[in-house]
Amino acid sequence: MSNKKTQQPQIDELFQIKKIVLDAFPILLLSLFGSILAGIVLGGMENTLEILPGLIVVIPAMLDMRGNIYGALGSRISTGLHQGLLDPAQLNDQHLRNAITASLINSTLVSFLLAIIAWLILKTLNQQAIPIHQLALITLIAGILSGIILTIIVTTAVYQSYKRGLNPDDIVGPVVTVTGDIFSITILFLVAKLITGGI
Repeated sequence: MSNKKTQQPQIDELFQIKKIVLDAFPILLLSLFGSILAGIVLGGMENTLEILPGLIVVIPAMLDMRGNIYGALGSRISTGLHQGLLDPAQLNDQHLRNAITASLINSTLVSFLLAIIAWLILKTLNQQAIPIHQLALITLIAGILSGIILTIIVTTAVYQSYKRGLNPDDIVGPVVTVTGDIFSITILFLVAKLITGGI
């Protein structure tokens, strides 16, 4: 009898591990392909990066920032759903609006500061860089546009996964990674070309 009691927690634990793996694996696979696609887009930016010195410096920081801000947004929404603070059938909620507003403000401010800090560091190290107003405008517009897109994607992913009985915490990380990489790099590329007269 005691052996059965001992085995039951182990069986439950194995079942839980299996469920987490099966739930997250398709998203992780999608994230893998998305990262490769983002790399292809970045490779296509080679000429633009040569013409706009300093732009490549902001890319790693911008991608990292997207992951931090919108990963946190996804976690907040997921926690709100689990704790009953958010209604999965209702998107027009004050808690949700506050979380989204805070994320968009953070994204906008950090995008602007990122350009200023990157430009100052480059100049301190006697490295070439495009004019500070151009770099700031590029990162600011790219930050706002990609932020809006990521907000929609992350919110939808969390709500839909929760409604389908999946754990949003297992889903939101890979979703933020793949969409953040693809959209941030693509939008940065298009905005840079637009502002510098490349389109």
